[in-house]
Amino acid sequence: MSLQLSGSRPRQLQYSASGLRRDLRLLEVDDALLGDIAAGGVVVKGGPGDDAVLCTGDRTYALKYVETTNTLLMLPPDAAGDADFGAVGSATQAPDASLLRDVGLQTQIQKASTAGANPPLVATATAVAHIEAVHCPPRLGQLRELLAACRPYGIEDEGAEAAQGGDCSGSDAMAVDGLDGLAQPGLGGGGAAGFTTAQLEQLVQASRSELLRELEALNALRLAGRWRLVDEDYLGRLLEVLLLSATEAGWPLEAVPLDDAAVALAADGYAPALVAHCLGVYGDRTDSRDSSGGSASGAFECDAAPAPPPGTTFSLDCDRVCLHFARKLLRSRPGSAPAPGAWLRSEFMAAWSEAVPEEWAPPNERLLAGEALEDLPEGSLPGADTYVLPFAARDLPLEPAPRFAALFARRPRWERSQLEPYLVALTISGGQKVEALLLKYARGSQGTPDAPLFFSAR
Repeated sequence: MSLQLSGSRPRQLQYSASGLRRDLRLLEVDDALLGDIAAGGVVVKGGPGDDAVLCTGDRTYALKYVETTNTLLMLPPDAAGDADFGAVGSATQAPDASLLRDVGLQTQIQKASTAGANPPLVATATAVAHIEAVHCPPRLGQLRELLAACRPYGIEDEGAEAAQGGDCSGSDAMAVDGLDGLAQPGLGGGGAAGFTTAQLEQLVQASRSELLRELEALNALRLAGRWRLVDEDYLGRLLEVLLLSATEAGWPLEAVPLDDAAVALAADGYAPALVAHCLGVYGDRTDSRDSSGGSASGAFECDAAPAPPPGTTFSLDCDRVCLHFARKLLRSRPGSAPAPGAWLRSEFMAAWSEAVPEEWAPPNERLLAGEALEDLPEGSLPGADTYVLPFAARDLPLEPAPRFAALFARRPRWERSQLEPYLVALTISGGQKVEALLLKYARGSQGTPDAPLFFSAR
């Protein structure tokens, strides 16, 4: 609403006879956010110890309290502006021409006389600050903590899904209560096997779209309407049994039939829902109804995603499958020198090539970016074989400052090409560019103008 006040038509300002309200809060928003608010698609989230955020359907905004030294007076929505009093203003006698030539007290008297002819503006509320809504990364660390509090799906759960209906569909229409208890560590085994989408939306400071994308990135499983993680070793063994079955049955890795795979793996105790989940994690559906891949993608638009139709096939992704075997090898040497998980590079590449399916050997070394680091053995000569050590980006904090602290604790100086794979998650979740992150959290230096640029802690 605009009062359309003009300098040539002054109005009197009065305080409400009932006093000024001080319980209203002003929120500064842009046009896009205003449209979301008007459509009723926003919610404010935050617990007792959290800074509040405002979430739309696909974005998260930090709410910042900004104080001002100016007095802010608010008028009710039905306050009439100058446009409503054009007739009244025109009835006011025009000031004498001689008065207009003299600036000062006579002009102020004339203005007061003009203002008295119009109805006054009545202020009914005041504020000493306003709230700014600033786009920010979703706080997805809360999601990791919640899912970590639930025991991951593993071998002890085989057969349990049959008692729950045997599929991944379910309803989130249940009442969300007792959330404080659900968020306590240790739950998930036996009784509370995960969280519904509605519960996660209440507990995690992120929009629905951001929440579901992170569930997909975590390879979370939605079973009987509840989300939980799957034990990485269990899912990896399932993949390897699936690859062996594909070889024995003659299924091409670019078109693995879901129905046949579910029947073949049932003999090994794997539920059809887990077989479909595994194929979604390490591959993509080849039919046009779902080309997005991933385990959570089917639940993006609706909570109860339909089961894949008969005849569905999946194309296993070379990079995802090869990355599984790389991670398995890096976990297989817990006590190796010079650090846990360390391999001589030549030995690692040979073992990795042997582990992956024959048609995908040798695997592409670029897959190790953000998964492992290469270091020279202490005292080695230039050109010596390097060590490959596990250092995964997915295990680092999701907030920029803690992530950079962890990176520089692991290695004091980084080349940009080595550092960038560990910043990808920050650019996706926060929408920030790598250059902006490096400028804020790191310091660049060069020994000589033609030397590579290194980054260290600021």
